[in-house]
Amino acid sequence: KFSSDGHLMILDKQCYPLLDSIAQRMKANPSLKIHIRGHYHLDNQGEEFSRFMSRERAHLVRNYLLEKDIEIDRITIDGAGSKFSIAPNNTNAGRKKNRRMELRYK
Repeated sequence: KFSSDGHLMILDKQCYPLLDSIAQRMKANPSLKIHIRGHYHLDNQGEEFSRFMSRERAHLVRNYLLEKDIEIDRITIDGAGSKFSIAPNNTNAGRKKNRRMELRYK
């Protein structure tokens, strides 16, 4: 989840417990790596902007993990934009599903 303060995008505090547990798991397993993929589908802004916003959201999650002392070489990120939408984007519920983060251990 993300919140915005004007134009500033920030992680929602509700995410902290999950991200803290991921950081703890990675600290306990030094060979464990993670891939963070942001998804953000904006019909009216175009695909390039959707990918940009997706990647920026992935950066926020990565930066949180870096603050928890997870090494940068253990984290990869990318922004998918609308490439992997999982719901129609013409309703609020669909847009909410399409604006998500996927974190996968490698």
